[in-house]
Amino acid sequence: MLMVVSAKIFVDPVDSFPARVNAHLPGQIRILGLTRVTDGFNSRLYCDRRQYEYILPIWVFDPAVGRGRTADDVAAGEARRIAAQQRKQQQRQGGGFFGGSGEQQQQQQQQQQQQQQHENGGGGDADGGGSDRLRRMRAEVANSTYEFTEAEREKLNGLLQQYCGTHNFHNYTIRVDAYSNEAQRYILSYHCPGTIEVRGQKWARLVVLGQSFMMHQIRKMVGMAVAVMRGAAPEACLQAALDPDRDFNVPMAPELGLFLDEAFFDAYNRRFSSVHGPMTLDDFREAATAFKVNQVFEQMAARDEAEMVNAQWIRTLHNEPTFRFEAWASAPKVRQVKQRKQELSRRSAKGVRRGGNAEINDGLNDDERAAKRAALAAPAAALAAQRQAAAAVAAQQQQEQQLANVDELDALY
Repeated sequence: MLMVVSAKIFVDPVDSFPARVNAHLPGQIRILGLTRVTDGFNSRLYCDRRQYEYILPIWVFDPAVGRGRTADDVAAGEARRIAAQQRKQQQRQGGGFFGGSGEQQQQQQQQQQQQQQHENGGGGDADGGGSDRLRRMRAEVANSTYEFTEAEREKLNGLLQQYCGTHNFHNYTIRVDAYSNEAQRYILSYHCPGTIEVRGQKWARLVVLGQSFMMHQIRKMVGMAVAVMRGAAPEACLQAALDPDRDFNVPMAPELGLFLDEAFFDAYNRRFSSVHGPMTLDDFREAATAFKVNQVFEQMAARDEAEMVNAQWIRTLHNEPTFRFEAWASAPKVRQVKQRKQELSRRSAKGVRRGGNAEINDGLNDDERAAKRAALAAPAAALAAQRQAAAAVAAQQQQEQQLANVDELDALY
């Protein structure tokens, strides 16, 4: 991850500062360079575009690798479970656990073990020890003959470009309401520029550029694109998940391959580049690229090779009871976001202003609002009449007092 940190520090000499700090840091943490900025600069607030990169081994697009449990597998497993329960019940009724010869009990135990092994190997996750599962995953990856051709790259780019523009990404994050403006995000570009080779494997690079992103948004966008590429989900699911009126469980890719690639400060550069120079990565790009290749990519590949992170994740994409991709097209709308916002906008334009505040977001139509104002107007009119009468009495009393004062003065003189 490439970060831009703003800090007020006094250094002398400036040119050797990064090297002096790097001498005390581990190899995974490097300072690439130093740039002088204005006094009020804030790297988080002044950043107006962010570019993230996600890398993943090309075999994740191979549908032959990591097939998970299908609906048929789940049904078959449930049938085997019911059959096993029936056999145990029959054994209890027939004295199979306590009666019979030792040879019969041994045969029954062997049959139960074989049945259990068959059930555990039926395509689910409960398939023996973790080391055996990892060995099978490594064997699947090693036997993959998938080629990430130019046609495959164009197909992936076609999916990623559907995210570009302004969309409601409430299904691609967590704890964000579909009605909230926070769910609206603007993606400038999203594409796969090609592949890189790390530790003897080809990895695909997915680069996304946007103004800002929500929690898990990029990981879920990658997860949905991979599900379509593998054939686990129809392509229409990607657009369906961008519908603010419907809710879906969008798959989320592992955090392993994601990192911040570059931060942009266009507005700051337009205003202050003539003072201290532009705030860009251009002067440090060569060092940044070397750091990504030697540290970021290398460690990601090493962890994936040791833990098979991506291989375990892609197995979940074919778990039909979890995602039910085939049912997304017929999923009903649970809200009307666009119509609701249009109604609020119309009410705001027609609202009656009182004390500088418009009557909006009150959930009433025009007739109901008119009745409400009439009901409020009656006691308001009565109160106004009382105030007017009180003011008249006070004026009369004041006039009488003034006349009394005049009579008193006449008596004195």
